[in-house]
Amino acid sequence: ILKAKVMLANRLTKLLGCDHPVMLAGMGGIADKELVAAVSKAGGFGTWGGASAVSNMDLDQIRQEVTEMAAACEGKPFGVDILIHGKDGGLLEPLIDAYAEGGARVFITGKGYPNRQATEM
Repeated sequence: ILKAKVMLANRLTKLLGCDHPVMLAGMGGIADKELVAAVSKAGGFGTWGGASAVSNMDLDQIRQEVTEMAAACEGKPFGVDILIHGKDGGLLEPLIDAYAEGGARVFITGKGYPNRQATEM
């Protein structure tokens, strides 16, 4: 059986650097590094649900998890999704740095608004 590779390029695929307009939702506890890697390597955009990791891991463990995820994605783009906590929606700069240094291309947030510091990074 011969299968044709169809690519559906649009603004989303160009922005995210993926082949197909398919984006894994960053569901904490479900969208783990294996699922992220599978979606990214298949041409979609894998998004890690890192909310529970922020609660249960220290910064070095998070950095290691993201680095392992980047390796599993084999150069394909992926992102990180966490919930923003705190009355002002503040984020820890070292946390965002750890995601970027680990290879995440996109940072997605929910439940709250990022403060000016986070949006200007």
